[in-house]
Amino acid sequence: MTENKRDHIRKRIKKDYIIITFKTTTAAMAMENRCLKKGIPGRLIPLPGGIAAGCGLCFRMLPEEYAKWEKELGCGEGSGTEVYHYVM
Repeated sequence: MTENKRDHIRKRIKKDYIIITFKTTTAAMAMENRCLKKGIPGRLIPLPGGIAAGCGLCFRMLPEEYAKWEKELGCGEGSGTEVYHYVM
């Protein structure tokens, strides 16, 4: 394999994600449990450095999944969560 091909393979492809932040760790864990029970795809991850929120955890999911489950998740204004579009 040539050097050029190795470099291409090593490059990480960045994706768009929806990041949902929480005021408390308890709220983040409750979201994860609710999503697991309802089959909503996503995962709890450490908060990315470019986002400031109440606790150090956030729920990450793909934008198309968020669009599908948005009402079920109940995120946004008045819910104690904030929703961000983030590239990682």
